Amino acid sequence: MEGKVYQVKLYQISENKILNLKNITNILGSNAEGFEGIAEGKVYYKYKTISEIKKWLDKNY
Repeated sequence: MEGKVYQVKLYQISENKILNLKNITNILGSNAEGFEGIAEGKVYYKYKTISEIKKWLDKNY
């Protein structure tokens, strides 16, 4: 195996006199992490950039 492992963490920011960060990574399910590289053929991970993550959020959340 040769490549990179990616892990995405998402946080929801709320401000009610106190800044509150809520971890919402669970909404990505199994897409919260992935591998891209060569492992019995090429493997691609879809959510490596902010724009790819934003597209997913706009469509699903």
